[in-house]
Amino acid sequence: MDNFIDFIKGIKEFQDIVKEKQNNSLTHSYMLICKDNYLLELFSKALAALILCEDNLCQTCNNCKKIIAGAHPDMFVYPKDKEIKKDDINDIREHLAYKPYESNSKVFLLDKFSTANDTSQNKLLKSLENPPQNTYFILCVNNEIPVLPTIFSRCKKIYLQPLQESRVEEYLTTFTSCSNAKNIASICAGNLDKAINLTKNNSYIQTYDIVLEVFEKLSKSSTMLPLCAKLYAKAQNLEEVFEIMESVLEDILYIRLGRQNLIVNKHIKDRLVALADKYSADCVDLIVKKIYEIRKQIDFNCSRNGLIDNLLLYILEVKYLCK
Repeated sequence: MDNFIDFIKGIKEFQDIVKEKQNNSLTHSYMLICKDNYLLELFSKALAALILCEDNLCQTCNNCKKIIAGAHPDMFVYPKDKEIKKDDINDIREHLAYKPYESNSKVFLLDKFSTANDTSQNKLLKSLENPPQNTYFILCVNNEIPVLPTIFSRCKKIYLQPLQESRVEEYLTTFTSCSNAKNIASICAGNLDKAINLTKNNSYIQTYDIVLEVFEKLSKSSTMLPLCAKLYAKAQNLEEVFEIMESVLEDILYIRLGRQNLIVNKHIKDRLVALADKYSADCVDLIVKKIYEIRKQIDFNCSRNGLIDNLLLYILEVKYLCK
């Protein structure tokens, strides 16, 4: 990962914490709350660098350089495995007893804190209540529900908002070799994690095209078979298919309601406008409800090809009924 600090410094929530450091008023426990896991990762590491930096995130001191490289001896990152466990908390408590190795402070960064069970959270509670001097905790949370109220109340909450589309495009252009950053940025709704995954997943873009083709070409039973065949090839990724379908249908509904400023898939706006002439608001509503029903059947080992047939037949039916 290249130097991402300047990108994170442009985020308002981070600028507010920079002011806290300038005023010597940093909080010993921060809880970063965001659905975007990749943004959480970047933000938390930038925050750790800010805390350990000899200045105000100069990016030139040894502390900044080692944080950026992911190799600072005074930054401890958890979980060691896939989720926060009791052994991680024991390790934290052991390191709390030691002085910092190279800087004046220590940072404990707990990623995926939503995965910690109640036992692990309660074990961490005392450390959050009475941390040693110059010790800081950063808890990354993408779901607040599993977090105990006692933990929640002892942290300063930082709610990270979805990025602007232009900022996602800026990140993809600067830090990846993505050749269609603008298009990807327009379909990820400000979620950097999703945008990064899309740069690695050509299948998603292909699925997008197939979904659009289904809505554009499905007009009578004779057009259904070739479209079904294309969707059969995506049968193992039906959740992805349905996610894209719902996104496209939502945009069609916004267009029907005269709210084009709210559409997510701006890169295909012309095609969406054309589809809005074919699908009434009632039709869109019925299809979305059908997709919801079918999504629930995926977990019951139903024939995925059968679910595809069922959905396309239903779309044909409601298009006819809603004329």
